[in-house]
Amino acid sequence: MGLKQSLMREREKLNYLIDEATKTLAEAPEGALHVKFSNKKKTYFCYINREIHFLAKTRQENLIRALAQKRYAAKVLKAAYKQREALDRFLCEYDFQALSAALEDIKTEGMITPYLSPSDEDPEETPSIDYGLIRAIKGSMH
Repeated sequence: MGLKQSLMREREKLNYLIDEATKTLAEAPEGALHVKFSNKKKTYFCYINREIHFLAKTRQENLIRALAQKRYAAKVLKAAYKQREALDRFLCEYDFQALSAALEDIKTEGMITPYLSPSDEDPEETPSIDYGLIRAIKGSMH
């Protein structure tokens, strides 16, 4: 598998993570979880509109889990967006054909020894990316 194909698979993975985290956040309960440690014991609280609510682990375990999942989803979403933006920026700027173009430009067949043989390059075609759309999305994020 070549570099371009690996990067496209990574992009697909990031898109999946973004979709899953977005769904989780849409279905999550209101509030934010806060865990306090005291004497090696965990105490759970929920912050809703600047109000603090105690959460009993035995009676409200599902709410605690949902709020913990919400916090995790928010962190994953932030990291995945950041990584996808960096990957898109790289894909926009990187020229996968630059090295083979350098060989073709020389036109002195048999007089040079190429550093890479044509078999070393990735022959597989990968799905195209709409770089104009990526640039437009990046512009709207800033």
